[in-house]
Amino acid sequence: MFLPTLFADEIRSLMLRSESIQRFMQDSPIFGDVWVAYAALADPQKSKRESESDDERIDLLLYPHRDSSAAALAEEIRKRLAQELIEGSPVPKYRLSLNDTHVAVRLSFAELIRVALPLTKWWQQYVCKFAAIDEGANEDSAEGESESDAESEVSAPTTMERIIALLDNPDVVQRLIQHLENPDAPRHSDSEPYAISYDLIWMIRIVGTIARKVVEKRKTDKHTPTKLIEATRNLLNGAKQSDPLGFHLWSVSLNRQITISTSKSTATIKADAARLLFTPKSNNLCWAVIDSGIDATHIAFRKFDETGVKKLPEFGPKTTKEQPTKKQSAKPKTAVHNSRVVKTFDFTKFRELLEIPIVGTAEASSINPVDERKAKSTQDALMNGQMLLWDQIASSIEVDYLTNGIENSIPKIQHGTHVAGILAADWRPGDKPGPPGGVLQGVCPDITLYDLRVVNERSTGAEFNVLAALQFIRFINSGKDQPVVHGVNISMSIPHDVANYACGRTPICDECDRLVGSGVVVVAAAGNLGYAQFTTDLGLRSDGYRAVSITDPGNAELAITVGATHRSHPHRYGVSYFSSRGPTGDGRAKPDILAPGEKIMAPVPNGDAKALDGTSMAAPHVSGAAALLMARHPELIGRPADIKRILCSTATDLGRTREFQGAGMLDVLRALQSV
Repeated sequence: MFLPTLFADEIRSLMLRSESIQRFMQDSPIFGDVWVAYAALADPQKSKRESESDDERIDLLLYPHRDSSAAALAEEIRKRLAQELIEGSPVPKYRLSLNDTHVAVRLSFAELIRVALPLTKWWQQYVCKFAAIDEGANEDSAEGESESDAESEVSAPTTMERIIALLDNPDVVQRLIQHLENPDAPRHSDSEPYAISYDLIWMIRIVGTIARKVVEKRKTDKHTPTKLIEATRNLLNGAKQSDPLGFHLWSVSLNRQITISTSKSTATIKADAARLLFTPKSNNLCWAVIDSGIDATHIAFRKFDETGVKKLPEFGPKTTKEQPTKKQSAKPKTAVHNSRVVKTFDFTKFRELLEIPIVGTAEASSINPVDERKAKSTQDALMNGQMLLWDQIASSIEVDYLTNGIENSIPKIQHGTHVAGILAADWRPGDKPGPPGGVLQGVCPDITLYDLRVVNERSTGAEFNVLAALQFIRFINSGKDQPVVHGVNISMSIPHDVANYACGRTPICDECDRLVGSGVVVVAAAGNLGYAQFTTDLGLRSDGYRAVSITDPGNAELAITVGATHRSHPHRYGVSYFSSRGPTGDGRAKPDILAPGEKIMAPVPNGDAKALDGTSMAAPHVSGAAALLMARHPELIGRPADIKRILCSTATDLGRTREFQGAGMLDVLRALQSV
């Protein structure tokens, strides 16, 4: 996250300035948070992202134009970056990669302007909308053009060269200075020589200011119009790229960092009573947990034998007829892992696996040669306009506990295992080791799980990883009569940036809505931004509650967004103080529902258990309730909108305002009885 600086505030002010009026939106395809992020690099104390190295590149998410594709955009970026390279110099770590819908890449400010921006419609049709510099001369020579027509077309100046030529023209520079000094100065009409678009003036103001600070390292001298024009020209000068054919790039945003929204609770939502009364079997259902990873070796997720009383050994033969020998007793070669965590996929490796080399071949990486060959064939398919070859990628990012080794496969972060335990744990006193304090069961103690890891061992992850995981689920379910994965739990959050995105229309929210549209239930944590400490302009600190604080992907319209309440006394305490509150930024009712999220005891890696708090802990209660509904009423499979309606319509009113509690507290028993 980029911290605010005085220079970043200056850029924000310039960005929204139009003539003498302060605007609230800007027209460029580069989102405001990107401009501000590059501006923040000018402050050496506040310019570094925790997850990146100490260069001046920023991790970006590029969305292709509707007439292009992610693959075509990635190839254009690759070619243009290759032309930027200086012979003999090391190739920077661009980390260019892509999924079905987006391209991820790390660019410097100069590369953003010279490589990415010219691929946009805004650049080609608005910034470069000006009359010919030497229009009269061109008209005079038009009669003599015959044999050299083809040659003149080939040597026609690029839009970049035309802008540089404009900035070298004294008359144009004088006109630009007038506009930069006085935004209300009259502009020549398009029919007159040297007509200049307002977008070009705006770009010079922003690009010139950032370039002087970040590229030229000018820290103190004043940004006069002449110096802004000079800095912009210097930045554009020497660009070798030709003009692209058509539009490839629609928008540029930050590859936003995700945060994890860090028992008696099953009785509070009446899940235990619902299981006793209806005995729904959810062993044929599968739920994906998109998080930091699940410890599949934990006894709480171990399968039972045919009697349903005794748990199977951690590893066993693939068939019941095959009996392990003494040599095979621990981990036979034909063994299977007797865990209800049936598949584990590490999406923190996804970007590295599909990283596209700018020139030559990719650098040596931690990916093994077999997986690199699969990734190369996938890259070739993408570059030829085909879809992502998920079947090949899946085997390369799958985590096999037997092959990788148990110690290397168990996640280092507790969060994902804890979330999965609230949903699916079954830990009884007879187990070895036994649970602390008696039986520890999740809402659906027999459901199977997919572990999709998007947060690494440093507790960092990016939106790009989550997008890939959500797209992978759609692939798994495609072409099947019944879904393989019935629902998804996302107990993580990205604060909504109100100045840069329409609420609920960020990349992750759009992808969640697509997944729901395919028939998968998506449950998301509301976020933990309901309470914050504020610092006033006078330096005074103040504590307070925050309204309109739902985070992404909880802002997704079709997702079930879950806030938190007390684990055993929800009527007394109401909504947890940390739980994000609605409505959404565009006025929709969120959160949808509440569930226990305070001091929730659940399994954590390496056979242990721990109490944690947060809307992260509330969300899996609702995931479990949705699964129980499908287990009891299979006709609801593939109908996430109906499941959401049932859960919300049967929730218990806690007597709090709708913007805080949503429909109320989850009531699993009433939900099952209502159908």
